[in-house]
Amino acid sequence: MTEFLLVNNADIDSKTYGEIQAAIHYAAKNGATRSLKMLLSFHANIDTLDAKQRTPLQVAAEWGRGKTAKILIAEGAACCLLDITGNSALCVVIEHLPNLAVEALITNCIFLM
Repeated sequence: MTEFLLVNNADIDSKTYGEIQAAIHYAAKNGATRSLKMLLSFHANIDTLDAKQRTPLQVAAEWGRGKTAKILIAEGAACCLLDITGNSALCVVIEHLPNLAVEALITNCIFLM
């Protein structure tokens, strides 16, 4: 379905009402790795923000979706953007997916060293 919509010019960054989440947020939080990869291949905004200023990486980590979080980290998702509570995606990854935290630091926050 994702491919059909994208091939037929669906707005890849269209957002829902309420949560203001894009398809990439839904793929990330539901562990839909195939859809996530498809969205990224069509240049979905990897760091798009929802109503709470959370990125898809942060949402994936909150839901404990290690596979989608790992894809987002590998594709260069920002780890240092802050949500409305002042937490970064990296903080949420450390809390919910600590095994991926080191990878996130090495991949995306190397400038801190």
